[in-house]
Amino acid sequence: MASNGQGRTRNWCCVVYPESLPDDWRVRMDRQLVPWVESPLHDADLYDDRFDYDNEPVGDRKKEHYHLMILFDSVKDEKQLLQAFDFLGIKHFQKLNSTKGYYRYMFHDPLLYPDKTPYSQDDVVFHMGARLEDVLQPSPGEINDLYADILRWIDLNDILEISTVQRYIFENGLQEWMYVINRKSLLLYQYLKSKQQLRGKVETIKYDYNGEAINDG
Repeated sequence: MASNGQGRTRNWCCVVYPESLPDDWRVRMDRQLVPWVESPLHDADLYDDRFDYDNEPVGDRKKEHYHLMILFDSVKDEKQLLQAFDFLGIKHFQKLNSTKGYYRYMFHDPLLYPDKTPYSQDDVVFHMGARLEDVLQPSPGEINDLYADILRWIDLNDILEISTVQRYIFENGLQEWMYVINRKSLLLYQYLKSKQQLRGKVETIKYDYNGEAINDG
């Protein structure tokens, strides 16, 4: 979800505390002209000394806070964020590995976080052109996994035409599959064309991906 590693990336997240924010902090966020997403106010999170040792509890709860996602068009480093968003009163930003995962953490999706206090998904606010469909897009690793799933489905059903793939996706509302084929359309077209050319032919694979001979016996 979030990474503590150094370096440059496009998507970042942070936790901010209302007590440390200026009254016009949302206006100042918008002035950066960068899409960003604001969680509901987390005002009922229970304190856990295993993970929250760096924050002072308020009774049995953590201090009220917001989770923010900041979504740049180009890569940035943490130093740039600390300079641009110094008014937030925080010392650290985290790199985001998955905007989709962090979005679900913003409201403690009960399916993923059954032990955490849930918040309303409707209270997640999208600012400056940030869109839910962009936040929910698969990560590069997930895209590769989904593409592999599509190829397995194609082979299982002996599909030869891309129109059949597209019709199946639309009829079944497979948004993640559509996202993937829109980005790998040329690869998919080449794969199906190759299958058409091999129709009725059998290729024997004699070596595995390490160059080792495959023993069919």
